[in-house]
Amino acid sequence: MAKIAIHYGGIARLARTCLSGKAVILRYHSVSTEADGTHLCLDPGLAVTPADFDDQCTYLRKHYNVISLDEMVDRVKQGEPQPPKAVALTFDDGYLDNYTQAFPILRKHDLNATFYVTTNCIDNEEIFWVGLLRFVVFTSQVAVLETKDPIAFRLPLGDAVQRKEAFTQLVIRMKNIPTPQRLALLEAVRVAGEIDDLSPLSEIMMTWDQVREMHQAGMIFGAH
Repeated sequence: MAKIAIHYGGIARLARTCLSGKAVILRYHSVSTEADGTHLCLDPGLAVTPADFDDQCTYLRKHYNVISLDEMVDRVKQGEPQPPKAVALTFDDGYLDNYTQAFPILRKHDLNATFYVTTNCIDNEEIFWVGLLRFVVFTSQVAVLETKDPIAFRLPLGDAVQRKEAFTQLVIRMKNIPTPQRLALLEAVRVAGEIDDLSPLSEIMMTWDQVREMHQAGMIFGAH
């Protein structure tokens, strides 16, 4: 099986992969526009617009066998061949637009998908740490992001290139430290960035009621 993140022409790669006889997993994150809150905390390259997603679903429905990821995995376990041009759709993280935008489009085309949600962020109980970090780095008005404790950093934020580099460096560093230390550093970065208002991030994730509604309609869920 092959996994493809769909954006910027991923459908063309899908066609080439399917023609090689492989089953394909299409991995999405967000179905949204720049006006939606998701873009405050997510790389725009990981989002597809509702119009584009609708077009992709139309194309997939017409030209491919869209099956559930569960069926695809079961066939692998049982040693059974996949249907010709088999495709499974997945979504990562659990953003609200998965419910408000992707879900209606999937139902319109009678397609299902598997959603891997960050469970402690559902109902907006917590803000996904990578999303919060991105929000701070890309919206802060300070010229230099400087922390001394628990880890010392001095990262310029003068332009988009510097902000991207600062974000990348911080993500790499935070991924490899224990959760308490990561959260402490994240808080230090927020304070250094002089970001006090986190309300724009308060409603960007799905709720458990929405998850249940989607599950009852045939969508599949797992923990991310």
